Amino acid sequence: MPKSVTQLDGEVWKVILGWENYSVSNLGRVKRNAHRTWNRGSSRYRPHWKFYPEKLMNTRMARNNANYPNGRYEYVPLSGPDGNDKNAMVHQLVLEAFVGPRPAKHEARHMDCDSSNNKLSNLKWGTSAENKQDTITKYGEYKWKGKPAWMPYLRTFPMMA
Repeated sequence: MPKSVTQLDGEVWKVILGWENYSVSNLGRVKRNAHRTWNRGSSRYRPHWKFYPEKLMNTRMARNNANYPNGRYEYVPLSGPDGNDKNAMVHQLVLEAFVGPRPAKHEARHMDCDSSNNKLSNLKWGTSAENKQDTITKYGEYKWKGKPAWMPYLRTFPMMA
């Protein structure tokens, strides 16, 4: 059964740019807007209009993603009317909708270093250095979890004389 969208106190919804069938809130929630699409049909079904009711989208956690080796970020699958699909990070959708497009060489910063807190009050655009400084301020030092995929494994070989 689809999740109905209940308005929370202080919640503001904005349509996601380029994905008009979806909206994002300042509290980090994503919903599918009520809309209808034309289904072309197939050999089994005749062409018809399909109605999609408003629904709160389930977020998923990106794990072991090469683009995000240190964190687990929530994402939602988006489907366009022309058949193109995209997995979009929720924190980036919130910032793009309420703050504006991402400046060059900037990334989304979680001010409390909690990657699951996607509220607008917790997000800012910032440089990679600022993002790392946030982690150092919160945890004392910045450490990579694991070894980056591009880093070669260093081995010591006996020297041949």
